[in-house]
Amino acid sequence: MPLRENIPAGSGAAYLDGGVGWYQKTFKLAQAERGQRIFIAFEGVYENSEVWINEHFLGKRPNGYIGFEYELSPYLYWDGK
Repeated sequence: MPLRENIPAGSGAAYLDGGVGWYQKTFKLAQAERGQRIFIAFEGVYENSEVWINEHFLGKRPNGYIGFEYELSPYLYWDGK
């Protein structure tokens, strides 16, 4: 994505166009990890992030650029889905 000095938010948006971004990740865990607590950690998200896993809402962060994590364990599939 190109940097542009003339966007309305200027340096407040790091000279990048704003908008909604979606990130999707598919992963498989080893059976040896079953029974362990599994987390996802974010070093920082711009703002208004929502995190979902397997159709379960984990949470929303209205503020940005702060680290946070969610536990995934209760929502993981262990049957190959």
